[in-house]
Amino acid sequence: LPEGWVARMSRPAPAARARQFGAHLWLNLGPEGSPLLRTFPTLPTDLVHLSGYEGQYVLVVPSAGVVVARLGVSKGSARAGVEQLVRSVLDALGRG
Repeated sequence: LPEGWVARMSRPAPAARARQFGAHLWLNLGPEGSPLLRTFPTLPTDLVHLSGYEGQYVLVVPSAGVVVARLGVSKGSARAGVEQLVRSVLDALGRG
């Protein structure tokens, strides 16, 4: 990747008033001063993720050096289960 691209992807896009997306990535920053409005409130704010078809996710937590890929299929919302999955991985690795 070109130098600085990962940093650029991880910064909120100008149109992202709630700081929910960067350049091609979803962010876990949420609106300033409102941590409970983040996509994954119990997970680190440096988490970035890709959200795919029927609940497929790739989640990256740079501060923990962790990447989690969920390839399962969920016809409904998989978000709560994904948050718990990543929380369990971070806790198991002692990086939560």
